[in-house]
Amino acid sequence: MNGSFACSLPPAGLRERRAVIDEIARAALRSRERIPGGARLTFTGTADAERALRDLVVAEAECCPFLRLDLERAGDELRLDVTGPEEAQPMLAELFA
Repeated sequence: MNGSFACSLPPAGLRERRAVIDEIARAALRSRERIPGGARLTFTGTADAERALRDLVVAEAECCPFLRLDLERAGDELRLDVTGPEEAQPMLAELFA
């Protein structure tokens, strides 16, 4: 990835973020589907999952401002649409994989 489409976290921070993402996935991820420009991730709609996802959206906006993360509630589920430029697609493919 070129410099404008790379995560700004240092290696240790990236490992920590990956651990957070993996924990959210283990606890709440229901499904993943491709959408134009990225992925739609569906999670259980618990208060804990929503809090963790909102924190993640804020954190990712700081280190990866080229990504768009849209979180919304849909009944008893939470939907997180993660999209970005073509150069970011390999990174998006690994998110919550």
